[in-house]
Parts: sequence; structure tokens; C-alpha cells
Amino acid sequence: MALPVPVPVPVPVLVLVLGGLLAGDGAGAEPCQAPGQWEGRTVFYRHGTGRITRAAVSYDGHNQRLRILEERKALIPCKKFFEYILLYKDAMMFQVEQVTKLCSKIALTEPWDPYDIPANSTYEDQYYIGGPGDQIMVQEWSDRKPARKYTAQTFHLRTCLFPIMPLWYTI
Repeated sequence: MALPVPVPVPVPVLVLVLGGLLAGDGAGAEPCQAPGQWEGRTVFYRHGTGRITRAAVSYDGHNQRLRILEERKALIPCKKFFEYILLYKDAMMFQVEQVTKLCSKIALTEPWDPYDIPANSTYEDQYYIGGPGDQIMVQEWSDRKPARKYTAQTFHLRTCLFPIMPLWYTI
């Protein structure tokens, strides 16, 4: 007897739930070691303004440095685009306006918070993200950091890259 052909479901949440069921329970999961240096892209959504900012990110965990370069993807009137260079060991940030090259030096008051799975983290779940033929296996870990109160972070299982999807809650 042939199995029925799956019908595409337009609800992404359902795909993630089914992926979680297929991935197994991950009993005895151990945190992976996140890479010390990587480059990628990120998207920030600001709830207060409804604005989306896309940026290229360079991460150097060994030297506690972060570079964020805002990308110009659309014409937004009066919007300035910046490059941010955060040097946590020196407790300073450089903010460079991309058009005028005007640079501001700003003191960093927050401590370095590496993109990794902290030692006190709790394994939450393991599941697939994506669709048929284009999936990645991820693990979700949670912790309680004083600055954020509660964090759930999703890491790519094979490469341990973070963040696939971070969630920060203040309780």
C-alpha cells in the first residue's frame, strides 16, 4: 500500500512542530562548541518603530570583537546607515556613518556576551528547520543570564553556529 503524497501546508509553525517530532528526543545531549570566529548576516526588527535593519556581521570571540555593517537594501528617507565596531576588551565602540565617514567613539558598558552555549544551559529540544530536501538539524538550549533573565537559543547541530534563532525573555 502506497503512502499518501504529503500536501504542502502554508503554516510554518506546523512544519517546525512536525520537524521536532521527527528529530528525536535528544536524550543526553551535550552542548556543542561554537566557532570562535565567523561571518554572517542578521536581521533586527524593532517593535517600537516597525523598522527592519539588515546587516553583515563579523564575530571574533577570541578577541571579544564584533563588527556590524548595516546594509542598504531599500531607499528609506532620512535613514543613516552605520558601521559599528565593538571592542569589548577595550570597552569601546566605534560608530561610523557610512556616507560622511563621521566616527563616534562610545564607551561600552555591557560585558562581553559570547555567541555560544553557556555551561549552565539546559537542553530543550532538537528538530529540523526547513522543508523537504532543504532542512537543517538544530538544537535549542536555554539559560538564565542576569542581563536577559531567560534565553532560548537555537544552534545548527553540525556546525554549532549561533544564532539560528535567539529568543530573549524578561520575566
